[in-house]
Amino acid sequence: MKRITTTIAILAAMAGTAATSHAAISPDSIAARMERQLLEYPQEAIHVTTDQGVYLAGDTVWMRPFVVDAATLKQVDASRYVYVEFSAPTGDVVKRVKLLKRDGKFSGYIPLPIDLPEGSYTLSAYTMFMRNQGPEFFFRKPLRVLSPYALREGFDVRLKSDSGNPRLIVDRKSTQADMTLKIGDKEKTVRGSDAHLEVGLSRKDAAAGPILVTNGQYSRYVTVPPADTTLAVTLHPEGGYLIPGIPCKVGVKAIGVDGLGRDISGTVTDSRGKAVCDFSTLHAGMGTFTLTPKADEKYTLKVGGNSYPLPEADSRAAVIHVAGTDHDGGELTASAVGNVPSGAMLVVQTRGILKGVSAITPESPVRIPRERLGEGVSQLLLIDADGNTLSERLVWNAPER
Repeated sequence: MKRITTTIAILAAMAGTAATSHAAISPDSIAARMERQLLEYPQEAIHVTTDQGVYLAGDTVWMRPFVVDAATLKQVDASRYVYVEFSAPTGDVVKRVKLLKRDGKFSGYIPLPIDLPEGSYTLSAYTMFMRNQGPEFFFRKPLRVLSPYALREGFDVRLKSDSGNPRLIVDRKSTQADMTLKIGDKEKTVRGSDAHLEVGLSRKDAAAGPILVTNGQYSRYVTVPPADTTLAVTLHPEGGYLIPGIPCKVGVKAIGVDGLGRDISGTVTDSRGKAVCDFSTLHAGMGTFTLTPKADEKYTLKVGGNSYPLPEADSRAAVIHVAGTDHDGGELTASAVGNVPSGAMLVVQTRGILKGVSAITPESPVRIPRERLGEGVSQLLLIDADGNTLSERLVWNAPER
């Protein structure tokens, strides 16, 4: 038998001894449970390649789906059919096709109508087996569709909301036909021969989702930004908790009511209002800052006139901190900090496949070579001797190029 201590290794068949003589759970037991999980709850995953990412209405979308085991990423043959849906920005299905596997391969096409409105569509794919897990496991890919009528009957559109309800400002190339707006289930006709039109919208109209604007044979989906500028800001200490006296990286996520990220900046202050550090998001409303909290102290992230309290430091908690997370190869170092119990272990898995189990203490961090993790998201779990989860950390390993 082999015991893993300082370096996580890939194990085809896990073998090991308990971290301590009194431990109620062993590496062997962990490996057996994870193998049983994969055996009893297998999952399929789909990836669909298309011949293009942008299409002209009237074109054909040629595609090739690949069905693999979600854990190993190897091709599986359990499903005979793949179902592919092409959906409008409103979520309505424009076309659905059923692809039969032929000669071990899935392939097919979707012809696009010549009068398809311009906009950002979604290609989704699934098998009947995948429907057991739910639509959140389906493959999805955005595809942009342009209209051949844009040169003759196209228009520029922008939103104006400086006074009360929003208005659409439309500048048309052609004024030969009335303009129509489809908002939800209702249709509104805007009559007039002017090239420049202003269309008033109610707040209910603006919240109804993408609006289909049609001028002659040209039509386009227009998304109205939400008038509500409320932000949801969440704070995520690395490993789940702040530990007094220990530097901790805190992740920040800011999103608007439309679910999209919003860039923010602010200052972290203590209970006396003294600035501890400054903060700015880096991408899509996400960013981090590092804080060394004091016991019995309360900290707040202030963004403009809003305040977002951080969780209080907890001396009873034990968490995982990871260093070396840049995507430059090498290795990661996982450290257990805080009130780490005797017999604690680090469990590492990628897509449900166990990569290794190691005893861990505050004095003995674990080194994890990146190439042994595999591509994608890996989960690091800190557990006690009875198998209870104390802390979780996710790590992204970029695919090799």
